[in-house]
Amino acid sequence: MLDEFRRNTEFIVYGSKGRYRTYSRHCLPCVYNHAVNPARKRHIAGKPLSLLVELMQIVQPGGTVLDPFIGGGTTAKTAKETGRKRIAVERSPEYARIVAEYLQETG
Repeated sequence: MLDEFRRNTEFIVYGSKGRYRTYSRHCLPCVYNHAVNPARKRHIAGKPLSLLVELMQIVQPGGTVLDPFIGGGTTAKTAKETGRKRIAVERSPEYARIVAEYLQETG
């Protein structure tokens, strides 16, 4: 795979209803770098929990996280664990079932 393009970058989009208000003086980085362990993924686009914990800092505790592509459920799990509400959407009935079971097992 020498000199071959690798798809290892994703962009994050976030927004707010009204003016975005910071609730912390913590400055978030522009680039996040987390290793993915393929053995722990439940979905092809699975993200490491450590990445999602960092990304949750964008949302004020008690705020709402919208995940329009729930996939393996990592965002929904991390939102709950960090004190955020969650809204998740999944169009695949198979993944919706897998995520529902995962979230029931892990809390």
